[in-house]
Amino acid sequence: MAGLCSARRLPPLEVRGAASVCPRCGTGNTSGAKFCSECGSVLSTSCPECGHVTAPGQNFCSQCGAALSPRSASTHAAALTKGETTPAPARASGRRESDELRTVSVLFVDLVGYTSLSELLDPEDVRDLLGHYFDAARGIVEHYGGTIEKFIGDAVMAVWGTAAAREDDAERAVRAALELVEAVADLRHRTGAPDLRARAGVVTGQAALLAGREEGVVVGDRVNTAARVQAAAEPGTVLVDDITRRITSIAITYEDAGHHELRGKADALHLWRAVEVVAVTPGVNQDALQPRFVGRDADLRLIKELFHAGVLGRTIRLVVVSGAAGIGKSRLRGEFLDYLTQLPDRVLWHPGRCLPYGDGVAYWALAEMVRHRLDLPEDAAAQETEAKLAAGLERWVADLAEREYLSPRLGILLGVAEPGPGREELFAAWRLFFERLADHEPVVMAFEDMHWADEGLLDFVEYLLDWSAEHRIFILTIARPELFERRPGWPAGQRGAAVRYLDPLGHRAMEELLDSVATLPETAKRRIVSQADGIPLYAIETVRALLDRGALIERDGALVLAGELGELDVPPSLISLLGARLDALAPEERELVRTMSVFGGNFPLAAAQALSGLAAPVADDVLRSLVRKQVLAVRADPLSPDRGQYRFAQMMLRAVAYDTLSRRERKTRHLAAGEYLSRAFANEGEDVAEVVAAHYLQAYRCASGGDADRLRAEAVMALRRGAQRAADVGAPRTAERAYQKAIDLAADDGERIELTAAAGDMALVDGRYQAALELFEEAAARLERLGRTRDAARLGPRIGQALFRGGRASEAIERLQRTLAALGVDTEDADVARGNVTLGVALLDTGRVREAFMPLDRALEIAQALELPDALAGALTFKAELCVATGRVYEARILFDAAVELCEQHELANQLWFAQVNSGDFAGRFDLPGAAERTRDALDTARRIGSRYYESIAASNLMRVWECSGEWDELERLGTELLAQSDDRPGAEMLHFELGIVAAFRGDIEAARAHLARIGSWRTTQNNQLRWTYAACHATIAMCAGESADALDLLGGTIDEIVETEGPSSQASRIGFPVAVGAALSLGRLAEADHLLALLAHRPRGHVPPYLRAHLLRGSGLLAAARGDVAAAQSQFRAALEEFGSLGFPYWHAAVQTDLAGALIDDHRAPEATSLLGEARAVFNRLRAAPALQRAERLLARYPALPSGALTGTGAGATMRPQTRKETP
Repeated sequence: MAGLCSARRLPPLEVRGAASVCPRCGTGNTSGAKFCSECGSVLSTSCPECGHVTAPGQNFCSQCGAALSPRSASTHAAALTKGETTPAPARASGRRESDELRTVSVLFVDLVGYTSLSELLDPEDVRDLLGHYFDAARGIVEHYGGTIEKFIGDAVMAVWGTAAAREDDAERAVRAALELVEAVADLRHRTGAPDLRARAGVVTGQAALLAGREEGVVVGDRVNTAARVQAAAEPGTVLVDDITRRITSIAITYEDAGHHELRGKADALHLWRAVEVVAVTPGVNQDALQPRFVGRDADLRLIKELFHAGVLGRTIRLVVVSGAAGIGKSRLRGEFLDYLTQLPDRVLWHPGRCLPYGDGVAYWALAEMVRHRLDLPEDAAAQETEAKLAAGLERWVADLAEREYLSPRLGILLGVAEPGPGREELFAAWRLFFERLADHEPVVMAFEDMHWADEGLLDFVEYLLDWSAEHRIFILTIARPELFERRPGWPAGQRGAAVRYLDPLGHRAMEELLDSVATLPETAKRRIVSQADGIPLYAIETVRALLDRGALIERDGALVLAGELGELDVPPSLISLLGARLDALAPEERELVRTMSVFGGNFPLAAAQALSGLAAPVADDVLRSLVRKQVLAVRADPLSPDRGQYRFAQMMLRAVAYDTLSRRERKTRHLAAGEYLSRAFANEGEDVAEVVAAHYLQAYRCASGGDADRLRAEAVMALRRGAQRAADVGAPRTAERAYQKAIDLAADDGERIELTAAAGDMALVDGRYQAALELFEEAAARLERLGRTRDAARLGPRIGQALFRGGRASEAIERLQRTLAALGVDTEDADVARGNVTLGVALLDTGRVREAFMPLDRALEIAQALELPDALAGALTFKAELCVATGRVYEARILFDAAVELCEQHELANQLWFAQVNSGDFAGRFDLPGAAERTRDALDTARRIGSRYYESIAASNLMRVWECSGEWDELERLGTELLAQSDDRPGAEMLHFELGIVAAFRGDIEAARAHLARIGSWRTTQNNQLRWTYAACHATIAMCAGESADALDLLGGTIDEIVETEGPSSQASRIGFPVAVGAALSLGRLAEADHLLALLAHRPRGHVPPYLRAHLLRGSGLLAAARGDVAAAQSQFRAALEEFGSLGFPYWHAAVQTDLAGALIDDHRAPEATSLLGEARAVFNRLRAAPALQRAERLLARYPALPSGALTGTGAGATMRPQTRKETP
């Protein structure tokens, strides 16, 4: 009706709108009539459960499925008992068989000035006043589909969303509040009570719904809050809470009413004053958060083609666009309208929306179209309506007789003419009007929300298709699938009709849609897309919710994430929408959805049967129905182990269904789910132990009374099993989370300490060293408080590991020495053995190589004596590292091989990774065969363990292999992929380091420096290896940028210390030595270059790895060339070429080719230089090594006489022996 839907409301209690047309005789009746003036038939009734307007003769409400009469209910029951196929009601009736939580909107209205007024009036007058007031309240609330919960003196409490949720419940409540406040104002004028006013409060949120009650069914904080909000309102106004405002702000305007301290509320509540209704229904007004149109180009193209085919062929067309709520139907309609406005020829557009509530709205959408054509406001007075109708007919209808025929019949549609003609005449007149419009220009009739349409309107559309077949009329209807449940197959068989179903958008389209409204990190974008399940509205409302809570902020004209994304709850604006969809299901369907919402992921038929208690055939039928309604989907991938299982089509719907479960229901269902999984899988559900644990934990959280302790113990046991299972399958972070949850449930300090230490172990494996340290320290502190000092000391080795791996080597050494002293240095004890391993590694990495032998030898003794394979493997691995540092290469090789064999024999995954990764590092540093294979093995082991940190280290070592072998594209691909997987990947610095080196070699100095910035913490670490590696990386970037002086300053004094302390085979030496020598020579500081070369030249050949021996030869050649000794330079270069060639290092081989070519040119032997330069340039081009290529080009520029045709070599690349990095436990 007009008063409900316009921006300017009519006086309260006056109902105006389209005329009511009798469904029996077709006679038009005055607006608001209840009975036909011609035949006396009932014109409309309201459903007793949801308030939806229903047509006479309906057995069940088309909105909620409730029985409209005892007869219809009994008939349905009889049909079921006879086995007939009478369709089940769409929704349960008002009584619920179990308590549940529901999202409701609560309206509380109170009279102001009533008390003083009642003292002045006669009791009978007071009774009459309240009677009018209560009648008005009841009428308005029921008109908007609400339920009067109770009258309290002169106050009214009403609720929406109890018997059946609707997507616009909150808006209905606010509309009712505004209208009721105005109704009281009208009552004030009529009764002569100037001080009488009403004020109202509306709040939205979860409330408990008690089973089997007809009155007082809603309980909870929302009810009390509504009363408090009402009390804060000024007389004559309506206040709402923030949730209500956010849900309804598109249809209703608000003013900020500030924060209010309300009685009984701990925090001030932000309230908003409702001002006026500005839209017929939500979604009409445009929003600033408007995404780009994506993924529907084919659908839009089809609509355009059908439109033009109808126009050209002068035939009527109907296109029904159908899909789930929020899937993009209205946006498609809007894009089509935009297209029409850009056409050179005029098109007459007629929008009409079918309303879900109100009286006399059977043909509301059609009346709205006529008003649109006549430029007639919805709340126009009768005189204005009649005048504009006459003017419109004169403009569009040439024939006077037709105008006289149309005027009263269109007047009935608009509510300004006396009823009289039957339905056939009305349909004929309305059809004639649109046909005459189509004589002028093509006509488009755009019906929105056709699923709310009355049967009469659907009949009229079919009537148009039959009788206006040769007119340029294009009918576009937007409808949800519910329309086809009411009218199966519609509009199949109709002339010129087509149906277009919109499927959910794919991931790529959804990401493009998100990109158009916000700039989000990839991980955040993936989470939102995953939760939205291909429904654009869900994604946009999630962004809006993030904006409302401050997680998104505007920066430089774009929305960006302000911090962590946090939890992605169902946006308040979608809860009502999804709740309405849930309530639209048949009772057994709804109950099964609620039950299986505890499962979350995939579930088979057997699970649904077990949890619901339904027999297999019944459960199968219900599941199939839910699949047809797109509530559930079936896994159809033939390669998936879950093929044939069910899943929720939309996880947000699952979340809303779960939220309706009471605590008692949740406990019961989670226990049932856990028990089912334990029975269904072998070994009491070992393979799904984590899932079983989650169910028991949720059951415990919902428990109270006597079974809480029992459920707590069961939850802890299940969490332990789940954590162990996660650790076994390589998910340490999942295991840590399970232990953390169990800690909160621990019965005593002993259990809590054990679980805390176990969580620390998992954090250690995951590379989260600070978290591990805090957990170990907490466990040790608890042991100290209990007087268990020795047990606290036993945690020392693990604390030492966390400190050392976290870059605090000096603190680790001090802590470990204290621990070993407390435990007894000479004690043969497992913790003493493990403590000595870590102490030896820490000493090694701080450069105290000779000191490290003693603790590692002691660890070997104890581990051998006590048969501790883990400690023995660690001691072997890191004694091998000591041998490497002291030049005992073959001894190191034997020890590494022994460590790997021991770990494989005892299935020690963690120790195996350390042995493999350090063995690969050793092989790489000494350019031995098998470095690549050992490094790949370490990467595979890291992934099997599930440690992102281990994966990062092993991957970075493999990247180092590829850097030497010239596989730079593979290097960048691997590093970039791993970094993209997580914003906080443990060990990411190692990946940035390798990427930075190659970026520098390729001349991308900006990218190289960005990577360098990500390893800035290495600059000040106590770990010498990392600190010196940072300096070498920094110098490499400076050298490639042409900043030789800076490069030498970074390494000039440091390279001596690196070589002396770490040895020539260390990574810092391998990277830094060539850079330092090259920088000194490029600056002409020959004496300094000579000194640097002497660092390696004076060492025994067996202590210098082949890679650096080759660089020693190259450096000597460059120094000889700088001193003018061309013959010596050529000799050294040729020897270096042979070394790099045998190693298979293409970049450095090509660099020496360039060096030699320069020396040959200086020796007037240019023809010999041509092939060298050709091969070098080919390698540099393949590697995209811009600085090296420019050097070769500059050499050519100096000697243009060189024949250019000869400069087309094929490169000198070969497979390298990989360089890897050592890692310590």
